[in-house]
Amino acid sequence: MPRSPQTPDASPSFGRRPRERGDVRLFAETVDWLEALPHGVRPLQLPVDFIRITNELMRLWNDPAALDRYFLEKRTDRRGGRVGFPLLVGEELNALHVYSLQRRFGTR
Repeated sequence: MPRSPQTPDASPSFGRRPRERGDVRLFAETVDWLEALPHGVRPLQLPVDFIRITNELMRLWNDPAALDRYFLEKRTDRRGGRVGFPLLVGEELNALHVYSLQRRFGTR
């Protein structure tokens, strides 16, 4: 029997989820995380244009497997018709991902 989108283990990519608190403002923990990132890695436009994504990156930062999946999800169009990120935001996301890998594997 096919599963409906309401099934708890169904894919979460059936569309946008309802707005939540983390969509409209940066959490205090996110601001602290951003400030702790080195210049050249710290995103400037991402937290302005994509608050929810910035909050989620902070939440996943110390969970390497989940963080890698999230970065991959943001690069992959699974819903069809995604426009993609503005160039600067895409570069900031890439810099964050590279930095997270460097931290994990000790390369700089």
